[in-house]
Amino acid sequence: MGLPPAVGQPVVADRPLAASFAGGMRLLGVDFPAGAALEPRKQLPITLYFTTDAPIPEDYTLFLHVAGAGDQLLYQFDGVPVDGRHPTRQWVGGQVFADTHTIMVNEIPEDGLATLSMGFYPIADPGTRVEVYDPNGQPIGDRLVLAQLRLHKQAAVQAAPS
Repeated sequence: MGLPPAVGQPVVADRPLAASFAGGMRLLGVDFPAGAALEPRKQLPITLYFTTDAPIPEDYTLFLHVAGAGDQLLYQFDGVPVDGRHPTRQWVGGQVFADTHTIMVNEIPEDGLATLSMGFYPIADPGTRVEVYDPNGQPIGDRLVLAQLRLHKQAAVQAAPS
């Protein structure tokens, strides 16, 4: 299957970001092509734009989490970017690539907001998340908040044509 195709630069994402992670991964932005609302059994696609400045000497696992009220975990992905085909040791310095995910949950306990966050941890040490840095190189924690998602407990009902 090979490496994912490089994305042309500059990246124009719905939500530009400039976060870097210990280990060398960088996130440039995220797209929400269908908006930032989550309904039961409805797909919510997102695309993350990653790069690195230099070779990454070890493999890291990407995590994506959606947490609702009281930090209740509604969705969790832990894995290798690009459907398992692009481990961090294969990332090429200066090359930007897109990593698309589909978030879907069966039930939403209540309307409101949820936090979509992401980060990395060493593949050999799942209990240790890597530090995230802001554009100025200041540490901001062990995960990056990508967006607040609107939660709809029930799917929107389409009005019948009159």
